[in-house]
Amino acid sequence: LAHPFPVVSDSALYRIDLERMDAGRMALNEEVIDLVSDDYLYVLTRRFLWRLEPLSFKIIDRMLLPERFNYLAVRENDIILIATEEVITVDKKNLSFKSGVGIEGGDYKPIVDPRDIPVSKRSPWLYLKADLGKMSVLKIFNLSNGRLVKKITIPRALACEYFPDQQSLYILDVLGKLTRYGLDLKKQSEIKLPCPGDGFKPWTNGFLIYNDQGVFGVNRNG
Repeated sequence: LAHPFPVVSDSALYRIDLERMDAGRMALNEEVIDLVSDDYLYVLTRRFLWRLEPLSFKIIDRMLLPERFNYLAVRENDIILIATEEVITVDKKNLSFKSGVGIEGGDYKPIVDPRDIPVSKRSPWLYLKADLGKMSVLKIFNLSNGRLVKKITIPRALACEYFPDQQSLYILDVLGKLTRYGLDLKKQSEIKLPCPGDGFKPWTNGFLIYNDQGVFGVNRNG
């Protein structure tokens, strides 16, 4: 991240510097829905998109939103706002509307940070996940024309992690499998874990898997 990530509590942001024993607070009078640290701190609330100075929390700009959005992502020149049935892009420079595309209804969450995609392969693609009962749907949308590039259905995903060095997306599902996908969402490999996991993180030559009973490590072969 470009700047220290704040602590969020309802409608307030807190910046805590343990080395300097210093803290800052900013109240936005609306619950914080999502936020991203980039050149500025971009904060999504129910009615506004805020641009804040990341250290002082000074308000630089804000944009009144036409509807409620659930998630926020950023690209080099754009801010991406994701609603239940729509994705819109906003110009970073002046927080003005650029474009919008309709999507099939669902609680879609971004699973690959657009900033992590290699420049040589960067495209106006957005990777989203929505959970439907015991299954999850992964979709790639082309934001330039609104078209659905790829859609796959998998057992419900409990955790997703994109590994930029491998250009791969790893997904832990409810069946206890850790599956690796390429940027085209084609399956590359699969590991059956020795015990169930609720989440995972990269670790040395493998992964740290954790659940309510503890944490354990597995190598890339399982």
